[in-house]
Amino acid sequence: MENNLIKKNMKFVGEVVETFDLQGKRAAKICADPHIIEIVLQENEEAHLGDKVIIEAAISVTSVKPFIPETRGEPG
Repeated sequence: MENNLIKKNMKFVGEVVETFDLQGKRAAKICADPHIIEIVLQENEEAHLGDKVIIEAAISVTSVKPFIPETRGEPG
């Protein structure tokens, strides 16, 4: 079986819209328009409400599929 895993490094710019405690760890919700990303902050990371931040992430893409919206009972 061929491994089609693709790894990519990405950067997102966002704004801290909420900080909170998550199971004893400091976390933040960051608006990277149009998405809200919820992350746990590392001990050395500071993020305060309204701060502009850069999120550096590594993602693994395993597949890309067509998007088919739900009909929600609407006629096709």
